[in-house]
Amino acid sequence: MKNNLFVSICALILISACQPAAEPAADMEKVKIEIQNLENAWADAMNVRDVDALMALYADDAVAMGGRLSQHFRKGRHPQKNRKRF
Repeated sequence: MKNNLFVSICALILISACQPAAEPAADMEKVKIEIQNLENAWADAMNVRDVDALMALYADDAVAMGGRLSQHFRKGRHPQKNRKRF
């Protein structure tokens, strides 16, 4: 009986220790500010037609879907090499 109780307690301790830690809640105001800053940087780059600043906002493996720019975002191609404007 004592052996079963000991095994049960050890099993409970092991199971409770294996639970994943709760992720800290995201600071939504901070996330909102980060997103707004990225949107502002994108709009600024588009307004002054700064292709390098615009491309810096995209990941190396980004794929654009739809819209006028999608045809220019292909692997290994710079979107503005052969065009004078967006």
